[in-house]
Amino acid sequence: MAEPTKHRLISVQDAAKLLGVSEWTMYRWTGKRGRIPAYKLGRRRLVSTVDLERFLQQCREEPKPTRGAGGPGGRK
Repeated sequence: MAEPTKHRLISVQDAAKLLGVSEWTMYRWTGKRGRIPAYKLGRRRLVSTVDLERFLQQCREEPKPTRGAGGPGGRK
């Protein structure tokens, strides 16, 4: 099991860079009905690194096993 990340608050801009998405997408994901919880301090919106990791785990897709050439259901 992965070691838990230290709880840090980062800007929406930094979170967008980390996830490889646009700032606009990150703002939508952290809005009132968004997918990622955020903290609003004045005009700044901050995201917890722990919440980002939790979000990524929810988005994770496990690979489906592939059928080999000689395996069950495969061609011989």
